[in-house]
Amino acid sequence: MTASPMWNPLNSGGFIFDWDGVLADTRLDFSPVREKYFGGKDVPILEEMAKMDEGDRELLSEEIRRLEIDGASLATAVPGGQDLVSLLDDRGIPWSVVSRNCPESIYLAAKTIGFDLPKNTFHRESGHVKPSPEALWMASDAMGVPARSCTVIGDFVYDILGARRAGMRALLVERGPEKWSHWADGHFFRLKELLVSLREGVELVPWEYRSLVQNRGLNWLCSAWEISLEVPSPLAKEDLDLVFKLASLGVGTFIASKEEQPVDIWQEVPWLSSEFLGKPQCAVLEGLLSRRFPMATVQSEGCGVSLELFRSHPELKMEDILR
Repeated sequence: MTASPMWNPLNSGGFIFDWDGVLADTRLDFSPVREKYFGGKDVPILEEMAKMDEGDRELLSEEIRRLEIDGASLATAVPGGQDLVSLLDDRGIPWSVVSRNCPESIYLAAKTIGFDLPKNTFHRESGHVKPSPEALWMASDAMGVPARSCTVIGDFVYDILGARRAGMRALLVERGPEKWSHWADGHFFRLKELLVSLREGVELVPWEYRSLVQNRGLNWLCSAWEISLEVPSPLAKEDLDLVFKLASLGVGTFIASKEEQPVDIWQEVPWLSSEFLGKPQCAVLEGLLSRRFPMATVQSEGCGVSLELFRSHPELKMEDILR
C-alpha cells in the first residue's frame, strides 16, 4: 500500500500534454466553421466531419487546416510551458504531446515559439483523436509507461474525458471553472500555477476520493486508508459489491487469494470481463479496482479485517471499524 492516499503528480511515470492552449497558444476560433457547417451548434467538429459526404468533408478539412496553420504562424508560448518540460527532463520523466490539430500546424507553432517537440508527438493523422482513449494509449505505449502511471495535462474537456477513459490522471490548466472541471484530479487556472505546485511537492486529493473528502473530511480518508481487508475465497458477487463500496469509503488495501477464481462468478456478474477468466483471485480483484481506485492495492498475503464481518453484520458501518 502507498504511504498516503494523496497524489503527487511528479510520481507519475510519464506526462502527456495537449498542445494548443497548454504549451502553445494559437488563439484558434472555430465558431465561423461551426456557423457555416453546423448552424452554430457546439459540436465536436472532427467527429461530425467524419459523417459528412466526401466533398463537404474535404472542404471542411481544408478550412480547419488553414485556420490552424494561420494560428500557428502567430503562436505564442504559454508561460511556464518550457520550464515545466525542463523540470520533467531534469527528473528523467518522459513526456509526449497529443493534439487534435493537424501535424503541419503543430510543427509550425513549435518553430514559431522556439519549442522542441518530443519525438513522441501525435496529431489527428496519427490514427486516433481525443477523447478516444486510444489516442492517449498511443502516447503511453510509445513512452513505455503503463496508462495508470500517466498524467494528462490539458485545457479542454476532450483532454480530461480522454484521460478518464484511458485510466490516466488528469490536470486541467489554462481554463476557468467548467461544469466538467471536477473530472480532473487538479485544476490550475494557469500553467505557471501548476509549475509552482510541482516544485513545492504539493499533494492532491485524487478525483476518486474528492467527494469522500468533501463529505467526511481528509482525516476520514487517511484513517480508512490504513485499513486492510481480507476478502473471502473464492470471490462471490456480494464480495465484489462490498469491495467497491469499501474502496469508495477510502479503504486502501485488500488481501485476496492466489487461487484461481472459479468461473461460476461470470454467470452471476454480467459486467465482469472475460479477460479475467483463469486468473488468480488477487489478479481479478486488482484488475477491477485499478480502473476506478488505482491507488488502492491488492495483496496475496497478510492479515486484516475480514470482509465476512461486513457480510454477516450488514448493520456494521465503517465508523465502527475506524473507532
